[in-house]
Order: sequence, then structure tokens, then C-alpha cells
Amino acid sequence: MNSQELSNTAFAFATLSVSHEPLFESIAAAALARLHLADNQALSNTAWAFSKLEVYHNPLSTAISSKAINRISEFVPQGLSNLAWAIARRSEMDEPLWEAISSECIAELSILNAQDLSNTLWAIAKLELRHDPLLDSMSSESVLEIVSFNPQSIANSAWAMATLEIKDVPLMHALSAAALAKMQDFNVQGLSNTSWAFSRLDFLNETLFASIAAKALPIISLFDAQALSNTLWSFARLEIWHCPLLEAIAASAIPMQSELTTQEISNMAWALARLWGHHMPLLEALAA
Repeated sequence: MNSQELSNTAFAFATLSVSHEPLFESIAAAALARLHLADNQALSNTAWAFSKLEVYHNPLSTAISSKAINRISEFVPQGLSNLAWAIARRSEMDEPLWEAISSECIAELSILNAQDLSNTLWAIAKLELRHDPLLDSMSSESVLEIVSFNPQSIANSAWAMATLEIKDVPLMHALSAAALAKMQDFNVQGLSNTSWAFSRLDFLNETLFASIAAKALPIISLFDAQALSNTLWSFARLEIWHCPLLEAIAASAIPMQSELTTQEISNMAWALARLWGHHMPLLEALAA
């Protein structure tokens, strides 16, 4: 296989979330031998694929980083975004590569699309780079591009700002308006993450939370324990009493009592207390 074929194979398996350790070991060995022939897309896609499947091969990561830094001005925005995402997914800071990505993203800010912006914001939050100079630029550009954000980009951007504990009011207003406009397309994770983010930042938008509740109710059976816990916690933190949603969350949570983590039990109990919600069947399930 040539470098492009190696990258495409890794990318395909990662996209399908299929991990095969012997295959990726072979790809890594072959890619290292051919890295001098790899183009920028092959570098970024390979880095993304290995990080997506949590296959960590330090020699390959180091070699890709070195090559990417030398060519960083030649990367398209998607490549920069993939490299940033790969660094964050590994939770290991590659400072030289990050500095190169950050500088190039700022230079190319006007041509980053919604996915590039939200993925890079997610990476900044994952790496806990609260004072990164890229953050302000990404935030401002996201406000300008908000109409092109899909539900995942909206939820990821909100999650990033909440994780960094940065209440960027213009961006949060823009994200709430975009979420309301596209609420019908939100999935379970998007609903849970969005409600958690706005609540974490004490950003109350009653219309948004009413819309989240309305969307959540018909699909509450699809919520896992974490989504149920986070959603209930989010409404409680902002003191939003929504009886139908509380009843639906309780009805779904009680049968999964054995699956709840201690954090989820604590969050649910706290939420009921915050709302003065004496829901005895749920309280008894949490206590068991």
C-alpha cells in the first residue's frame, strides 16, 4: 500500500469505529516507512484515525507532528481541525504542533467552516486551554457563522464553553438561537450536552429549555443513564420545574437503577432536592 491507501484504510476503519490492533500496528509501521511521501491529507487523516480509535503509536505521532509543523501553512482547514482534534483526543499536549495549528487557524479564520470551528473549540476545551489566543478568534467567528452550524456543532461548541467555564454572552445567545431553529434535528447526546452546557454557565433561556423538554419527551426511552442524569441536573440547576419531563426521566431511570454510577445517583438526588421534587419511587430507587 502507498501512503494514501494506508491513510484511507485507517480512516475507513476509524469512521466505522472498528478497532483492529494488528492491522493498525501494520499500518503504523508501513506509514512510518512512507511518511516522506505522504501528503497533508494523509497526515491529518492518519492522525485522526489513530486518535479516534484510541490506538496510540508514539513514533508515528511524533513523525506526523514533525512533518505537519514543517508544512502547516499548506494544510486546508479540515486538516488543521483534524490535527487539533487528534491532539485533544489523546489528551497529551503537543505544544509545538498546537502552536503551529493555532497560528494557522487564526490566519485562515475566515475560511473555517462550522465543523472546523466547533471541532477546534472542542479541542481547546479538551486540552483545558482556557487562555489560548485562538479561543477568542474561534468564538467571534462562530457567532458570524452560526447559521451554518448543525446540531452537533451547536452542542459541541456549547459544551466547550461550559467546560472552559467561559460565559461568552454573544456566542451563547447565538448558540441558543441556532439550537431553537434546529431543535427537531437534535439527538439524545445533543439535547443532554446542550442543556448541561447552558446550565453549567447559569445561562437561562426558558424558551430553549422548553424546546429541549418538548424534543426529549417523545424520545426519552433512548436516553441512557448519563443523559437522564445530566438532563435532570441541568433543569434543576436553573430551577426549571417541568413536571412531564421529571416524570418521564423518573420512569426511565428507575428500571436502570443498577446501571447508575455514583455520580449519576448523586446528581439525580441533588436535582430532586433542588426542585423540591418528592418523587418517592425515584428516590427509593436511588437509595437502593
